[in-house]
Amino acid sequence: MSAEYRTLSGVPDEEILACFLEAFSDYQVPVRLTLEGFRDNNALRGFDPAVSTGAFDDGRLVGFVLNGRGEWSGLPTAYDLGTGVIPERRGYGLAGALAAESFSLLRRAGLAQYLLEVIKTNAPALNLYRKKGFTITREFDCFKGSRAALAESQAPAGVELRPLERAELKEGAAFRDWAPSWQNSDDALLRYPGELTLLGVFLDGALAGCGAIKPNGDIPQLAVAKDFRRRGLGSLLLRGLAAALPPDCDRMTCLNVESADDAAVSFFKKHGLQTFAGQYEMLKPL
Repeated sequence: MSAEYRTLSGVPDEEILACFLEAFSDYQVPVRLTLEGFRDNNALRGFDPAVSTGAFDDGRLVGFVLNGRGEWSGLPTAYDLGTGVIPERRGYGLAGALAAESFSLLRRAGLAQYLLEVIKTNAPALNLYRKKGFTITREFDCFKGSRAALAESQAPAGVELRPLERAELKEGAAFRDWAPSWQNSDDALLRYPGELTLLGVFLDGALAGCGAIKPNGDIPQLAVAKDFRRRGLGSLLLRGLAAALPPDCDRMTCLNVESADDAAVSFFKKHGLQTFAGQYEMLKPL
């Protein structure tokens, strides 16, 4: 089949979402998105239609590369929010052509590198990215669980939880052993237009840890200063975040925990969250 390739500038969000849902209708992890949720996710990830590419068949969007724009490790970077082709148009070389068109567009836009994540078991996508010059930079585990399974606990002496403002996010950077993934980064959370609860755990009045949670139970950040770990502060913080969820939300998820961080992996498992997927972070110089 022949297809026309152009940017997604001017293409309605409704049309992009319809194609997105169709393309991911057979994905390993079920994708359910409202238009509002789609827009919020795009804002979180820095979506820019001017550096995103669509494949059109007789005017109909049948494939896409949705890209965000930002900074990563000090360089202007594109981030792949999602690449997909609707099932009935697969097998015609659209995925490869979309990738080539996207690379060319990103270079012209002055971006230095291209970042993405891919589910480990998605062999076709992983093989395609490797062929296109991406290399694995990190491995992530993704966790899910129930807030109802969290045990109650008392705050240790001299410890309290307090709300934080988004402007205070960067104060928690010193507590981290590794940088959050693109969509969990400080820049992403500052862009995010949706509701976000931020909590700090304070020890004798000093900030010793912080975390964030969305109303759907997603925990993009949780970290405690090295000198104050194994004192129950992380557990208190996790329970505080869970308590901030709406009454009808019992699920909790934490995506993209660095697999090499044995302590973090053990922490979430200790609190009843189990691994449901693994991802590779991949990077390609442009």
